Amino acid sequence: MRTLFEGAGASWGVVRLEEVAAGCPETTKLYLEDSYLKEAEAVVLRYVQETKRSGYLVLDRTIFHPRGGGQPSDTGEVLSPTGSRFRIRKVMEVGGVLVHYGQVVEGEVPSGTVRLVLDWEQRYEVMRYHTAGHVLDYAVLSSVGRHLTSASAYHGPPEGYIEFEGDLGRLDLEELERIANEVVLEGRRVHALWVRREELPSVVKGAFNLSRLPDLPRYRVVVIEGINAIPCGGTHVSRTDEVGKVEVTGVDSSSGTTKVRYRVL
Repeated sequence: MRTLFEGAGASWGVVRLEEVAAGCPETTKLYLEDSYLKEAEAVVLRYVQETKRSGYLVLDRTIFHPRGGGQPSDTGEVLSPTGSRFRIRKVMEVGGVLVHYGQVVEGEVPSGTVRLVLDWEQRYEVMRYHTAGHVLDYAVLSSVGRHLTSASAYHGPPEGYIEFEGDLGRLDLEELERIANEVVLEGRRVHALWVRREELPSVVKGAFNLSRLPDLPRYRVVVIEGINAIPCGGTHVSRTDEVGKVEVTGVDSSSGTTKVRYRVL
């Protein structure tokens, strides 16, 4: 596909993400195969201008994880051989197409083949938080002693949380921390595998609501060996001891759900 440059007009009208993504092929998500990839090359497929210096980029492939699935958006830069720099502020997904919003900070709008550079420290912290969330899932299930259904989650600084359906009663925060940090210190392997829909019930192990999943030909499941296996499109560390230390900061029960909040130290 040729690069398409579109202006929003002299009045800098509102840009609809659906229109930005329309007609573009699905973005190849490099982070699904390697969460540690800090740089990569990509081709600019489309740029839609918002203001004089800001706009929306669509690339054929990306290392930048969008906001969603419990994760905040990655940030970073897109660099062109001519010296142009585009600062990515947030990434959003529309029907499999990732739209990168940001500003031109040097030169012109990047075009053609470009280099992607991830804000690595921010990403790695999110990777630690996300893996810690899966570990804490296991800790809560172990403490409660029965099957639970997950409702929502957020895995990022300054504080993450995992939320379950139902009132779980009074949870022992010290016990949750102890179980979680035992798993962290064991340095268990963390990896992803791809399975078909019919395989999910036999593969998934941990708190999840399979009915919430979209209808896809295959699903990515993140496995913490011996602990759990949860459908997830997020980025994770490769061993639990990379998490550091999990601190459970509180438990809130309201509107038929229980939210367990945590930080990674």
